[in-house]
Amino acid sequence: MSVAGTNFFHDSLSDLEGICESAGVKMAYHVGLLDVIPRRGLLRQYRILVKHLKFCWHLRKRQSSEEIQFIREFSNIPLWIGFRLFGIRGDRICLLIHHNFQWALNRKLNRVAFRSLQRRGCHFLFFEVIPEAYLHDFGMVSGRCHAIPHPVKEPISVEAAPQYTAGLIGTWKSGGESLKAFRQLSSVESMESILVGASNIEEAKGELEASPLPVEFIDTTLPDEFDRAFRACRLVYLAYPQSHYHYRASGLLSDAVRNRVPVLIPDYPVMHQQMSWPVPVGKAFSDEQSFAKILTALLKDRDTTGFDFDGHAAARGASALRIHMKKIFEEML
Repeated sequence: MSVAGTNFFHDSLSDLEGICESAGVKMAYHVGLLDVIPRRGLLRQYRILVKHLKFCWHLRKRQSSEEIQFIREFSNIPLWIGFRLFGIRGDRICLLIHHNFQWALNRKLNRVAFRSLQRRGCHFLFFEVIPEAYLHDFGMVSGRCHAIPHPVKEPISVEAAPQYTAGLIGTWKSGGESLKAFRQLSSVESMESILVGASNIEEAKGELEASPLPVEFIDTTLPDEFDRAFRACRLVYLAYPQSHYHYRASGLLSDAVRNRVPVLIPDYPVMHQQMSWPVPVGKAFSDEQSFAKILTALLKDRDTTGFDFDGHAAARGASALRIHMKKIFEEML
């Protein structure tokens, strides 16, 4: 079996390449988009389009009936344009869907591009669950839609001694989003201290100068500091907005499991499945009224029954995912 893989944007899902290789699947790598600058604006969009067109040109040259092309971390519209321009068929192409479906839900042109990729015969590989309720509206064929658990690396063996009640970890979103999450935590009666971990930590410091609660700031740019931020917390609150994460898995949730820290998440379908299967590693709250109650219950469970992080990770590790991926590729051939 031969499968070609493509890296786009970042390396948070790099384990999938190793998993495919260990299953006897040959991966061929292509240049990603991590180096695309600036980070915003029309110039960035232009450069992303050029990257996709170059990729599609190479993809067209190496397409064959014997090889499956496994593509991850792409943008809907540039890939659709490249497929149309170079006449690429999709019957041997497997697209790993991460942010792409959420974008298609939110934006009309992204929806058009997403549907067009399906009409070209592409297979879609979703994290956690296939969006059954949307199959008809998006023109998706159930036989070409597959799902795998979001990968989790083996949990660390170091015993942590958390100093902070809760943590907010991830890019600090200035202008209200992250500040709202911090105020949610601050309003809980049992909240004694909060840790904020971000690669843009100075922005967080600027917005939290007047916090009435003790706050610790950790710059998570370095991997060791990133892990230290998780292990310093009794729980981590993943404060994702519904507009961006209603139908999307979380890489930070997997990082929390690897560091043996329970998570508090909004009750979105994909993330809920990711948090709760095969055993729960946290809790989900449905609205702001239940937030404090669920958070308090999570802290109690952490200190009494605990969570089976090893069992959760085992079902999402390399050995388990190897079986899922091999089955999907065999179905495509």
